[in-house]
Amino acid sequence: LLYEITEHHNHNEEKVTFEFPEVAIHYHGKPLAIKRCLTNLVENAIKYGDFLHLIVEQQQEHIVICLIDSGPGIPEDMLEEIFTPYTRIATDTDGSGLGLSIARNIASAHGGTLTLHNRENSGLKVILRLPHNPSSRVTS
Repeated sequence: LLYEITEHHNHNEEKVTFEFPEVAIHYHGKPLAIKRCLTNLVENAIKYGDFLHLIVEQQQEHIVICLIDSGPGIPEDMLEEIFTPYTRIATDTDGSGLGLSIARNIASAHGGTLTLHNRENSGLKVILRLPHNPSSRVTS
């Protein structure tokens, strides 16, 4: 799924790199919702960071997907506020300020979390944590 979402970004030059576990990870949730969540996160990372490194880890109770971009990051006082619908930091007219809000709502509906962390030198680290057994509210 992550390759499908990112493949068009690597046509002319490599903008997305990956680190995956050696064993395939299967996740049982709402496939279109998970795809929307990941697409929103990937598109933001490429748009505002130009380069994205994806790390997927299988932990005991969670699948963790880290998206690390090379952008300017987000002001510390906006790291939670940015999840409020229609909140934008960028001054361009592309986008409505709904992408991160939608992504967090999808993660939450699956019993997961979505957090943002500024990196020390530059860029943003987005951590999507999804439980192996999605919330009972989700049907596959």
